[in-house]
Parts: sequence; structure tokens; C-alpha cells
Amino acid sequence: MWLKQWCHECDLLQLDNPIPVHEDNQSCINVVKGNCNLNNKRMKHVNIQLHFIKEAVKNNMINLIYTPTADMLADFLTNPVVLYKYCLKASCYLPSSLNSLTDLQSRLLHSD
Repeated sequence: MWLKQWCHECDLLQLDNPIPVHEDNQSCINVVKGNCNLNNKRMKHVNIQLHFIKEAVKNNMINLIYTPTADMLADFLTNPVVLYKYCLKASCYLPSSLNSLTDLQSRLLHSD
């Protein structure tokens, strides 16, 4: 959001669309959208950051989108995964000229 505001102030780029934020926690999305009781004692530690995000959603600065954990791009880059799952995920985000990751996978898995 900071970068978007900076670009706007410098007249570098006009970005009117909200920033998509992919979230795999449905409870988080429900709290931000007001579908949850905030008087619950488990919620007392959430205060300033929640209101910041609620304002950003209300002002159409960000858009919370539910994305299943298996589809999160950052998860396969930061968590340990099996090689073939890594190759499958990586090949989706690489240019077609770099799709040889599946060849690399098959060579590594079938090498003697």
C-alpha cells in the first residue's frame, strides 16, 4: 500500500484497483469483514492492526481473497516440499522456455 501511495504522490502511476491480498485463513477474512463477534476474549489481543486492515478494505485499498493453502505461491517457496510438488508448482510460474523442470524432476527421480 505504501508503494501504491508513493507512486500516486509522484505521479508515476495511477493505480485505482485495490491490492489483492490472498489469505488462506477464513476466520481472518470473517473478522475483517465484520462477520465475527469482536467481544470474544480470544480477540482482545487484536486491535490496532485489525482496524488498519478494516479501514483499508472499507476504503477499497485492498481486497481480501480466500485462497486455499495448497494454492498459495509463498508456501512452496518457504516450506519444505517434495521435489515433484516443487517442480509442478514452479513450472506454473515460469516462462515456457524454463518448463524443463519437469524433465529435471524425472531425471532425478529415475536416476540409478
